[in-house]
Amino acid sequence: MDLNVGCDAMTSLTSSVPEIEFWFEFASNYSYLSVMRIEGEAKRHGVRILWRPFLLGPIFRDLGMETSPFVLQKEKGVYVWQDMERQCRKYGLRWKRPSTFPRLSVLAARVAALGAEQPWMADYCRRVMELNFALDKDINSLAFYLSSSAVHNPVHNRFLVINSQPGINRLDLSADFLTTHPKCGE
Repeated sequence: MDLNVGCDAMTSLTSSVPEIEFWFEFASNYSYLSVMRIEGEAKRHGVRILWRPFLLGPIFRDLGMETSPFVLQKEKGVYVWQDMERQCRKYGLRWKRPSTFPRLSVLAARVAALGAEQPWMADYCRRVMELNFALDKDINSLAFYLSSSAVHNPVHNRFLVINSQPGINRLDLSADFLTTHPKCGE
């Protein structure tokens, strides 16, 4: 029996870089903790990140909620803000409780959906999260993105297509995927 048969195929399968699908929401405080740290961990473990932005708002509405459970359940909200201070201190992340929570994040998510495979994606996501959770800035304002140097990456050249139907559909597909796949979020 020749044990070398198929070794080339096996080698190419095992030499490919492992991937992780990373689903995140720019308005989510716990996504902030993850976005700010995932790239370092992925590099440390040799894993490629597949960036998957989505919107929690439609999921909350499907569950009969008009806003975040952290807002609806006061005790949970108090705990979450204390936990965020602890976690940010633990990981050395800047933190400023947003004056608006949850903050609308459709614009940021559309850019991310369109640029998910781009080399600037990680930098873009970290910067948007910092704007929201360290600098308390509106991340859903086109005027803000265009009038400042808030987001330093090639995204500035793509604002003409941000509101395009393909970008919107890509986000819709993300929300649909999450609500139809019970393993997500477990």
